[in-house]
Amino acid sequence: MNQIRDDQSQRPKKLRYKIGDLLKTIGLAKATYHDERKRIARSHDKCEEAKAQILKIAQRFRLRGR
Repeated sequence: MNQIRDDQSQRPKKLRYKIGDLLKTIGLAKATYHDERKRIARSHDKCEEAKAQILKIAQRFRLRGR
């Protein structure tokens, strides 16, 4: 994604892709695009702490078994 942005920033403004044109081409509504961007930006794993605890326990028992 960053590579695309970097490539686009190097082009003159007249030659850059417009988000509206891209969305129209792939058949995605603008509102859906912006909703997904917000969801990705806010993504937070609510089970992150539990997963860390499980990994810690698993590693501790893995070491005991050897």
